[in-house]
Amino acid sequence: MTQGRREPLAKRFWTFVQKTDSCWNWTGTPSTNGYGRIGTGQGKEMAYAHRVSWQLHRGPVPAGMCVCHTCDNRLCVNPDHLFLGTIADNIADMVAKGRGLRGDQCPAKAHPERLPHCDRHPAAVFTNAEVREMRAKHHSGVRIVDIAREVGAKYATVYMAVTGRNWRRLTSTAASDA
Repeated sequence: MTQGRREPLAKRFWTFVQKTDSCWNWTGTPSTNGYGRIGTGQGKEMAYAHRVSWQLHRGPVPAGMCVCHTCDNRLCVNPDHLFLGTIADNIADMVAKGRGLRGDQCPAKAHPERLPHCDRHPAAVFTNAEVREMRAKHHSGVRIVDIAREVGAKYATVYMAVTGRNWRRLTSTAASDA
């Protein structure tokens, strides 16, 4: 264990904060989604830096609540820029500020032929017919990696569709694509 891990979380937290006139920017390692993160000191457990900031300044985060940013800076840990909200509150804030999928970025607009899926999940990558075709190819012996290359999608995406881990509601005997 390194010496830094033995220090209290609050002390380690402040070593990664750079204050500006507005945001307090996290200088530590960001997560893959762009939020700051810090080890909790409990094994390999990690926590989002903005949530730790909330806890240090305001107290515990109630179960089921998000710590949201008013400044839209994912690396900001300034408690004055944070507020508690539900997932719905966070999404409403995102939409109100004009962020997220919209306009031609939305798969439903870019691929109207996929509307049966996009009306339920805007991140749908394949149509029912495409998934059935990929499953049939795999069943006949074509490797998933080759199917992924053919359709121009990531291996994991095709794997999840072909093996039924995604698209569970789709049966190979369904009569329609809707």
